[in-house]
Amino acid sequence: MKKLTVVAVLTIPVAPAAAITPFVNGGLDDIAPGAWTFFEQKGEKLVPAYYGSTFYLGGGFSHDIAKFRQKRIIPTLSLDTYGGFTRFRSEWRTGDLEGWEQTFYQLTAVEALVLRIRIPAGSRLITPFVGIGGGFAVVPTSIDKLEGFPGAGEEGFYEDSQTAFNLAYAVPFGLELTLSPSRTIFWLFGPVAPVGRVTYEYKNIRGNTEKVEAEVPNSFLVTFGYKWGL
Repeated sequence: MKKLTVVAVLTIPVAPAAAITPFVNGGLDDIAPGAWTFFEQKGEKLVPAYYGSTFYLGGGFSHDIAKFRQKRIIPTLSLDTYGGFTRFRSEWRTGDLEGWEQTFYQLTAVEALVLRIRIPAGSRLITPFVGIGGGFAVVPTSIDKLEGFPGAGEEGFYEDSQTAFNLAYAVPFGLELTLSPSRTIFWLFGPVAPVGRVTYEYKNIRGNTEKVEAEVPNSFLVTFGYKWGL
């Protein structure tokens, strides 16, 4: 009698990859105080620089990489990739930087690992989140003298432009509110901080070359956004 061999094929279901969820956000960008270092013939002079607030526009996408289902909550790890743009111009008509102005554009790109805690609340999800990440910043920046101050308006004096390329770190945190499976609003806060300095060289009114080094300004974001999905 011939033996009958039965071959069993085991099929293991594979969960599909989580969808990529795009988002946009915008709001307030608070520029942290910094410092300029003037290199003069008589030595170095450190001067504090106080900025202020401006606008921020950004966007990106989120991708869930792990979910840990519990009875009442769903902790989720996500990779968030996002970028942003801001422009700032500051004038100092009094104080240690009297007569100077600075303009910069800051473009940032960040990859952050984010922990989200999705909490059911009726038909909605309330999701606090916090993350940490890093990336880079491109900061075209210029300095010059204000009109009415020595050297202002004279071509080649008291002015210089540079473009800084710096590493940056970010610590995003905030809250999401899911309105439907395809609509989520959120509030995002936290620093986006380039690390580094930029050096300007300019001619003074006597035609001598001088140098000043300034910290690349750091930002703290207070933004509101919209996601196409959870």
